[in-house]
Amino acid sequence: ACSSEVVVVGDGGGGVRSWNMEDESCDVVCASLGGAVNAVALSRELIAVAYGDYGKVRIAFRGERSRSREISASTATKINDLKFDPATSNSGASILLLDADATLSLWHLDLETDDDELADDKELRKLDLR
Repeated sequence: ACSSEVVVVGDGGGGVRSWNMEDESCDVVCASLGGAVNAVALSRELIAVAYGDYGKVRIAFRGERSRSREISASTATKINDLKFDPATSNSGASILLLDADATLSLWHLDLETDDDELADDKELRKLDLR
């Protein structure tokens, strides 16, 4: 995934790195996720990484490596693609997940709480595209 200033890539070992194009610095977003990276998405504040074969997505806050959390798609099927809604605000973000069984799910991510364990992330809708 890329924006005008950042490129983010994942690898088969579950590692994710970002490169800042302006100052040419490199940061580790995730060192090892426990499965190959399938897709990466960027928003102004977040990096989302779909990995493995069971619907796992790691949400990391840009510039805050220690702050991340995981969501798990209810289908528990490999996520092939994901996209952030560009209308993401400070209070929340929306992300679409497309899995290998052609199920599209819309998630709302709670960004208001600093305690990631208490965050109220939830799957809002699911649509079978078959």
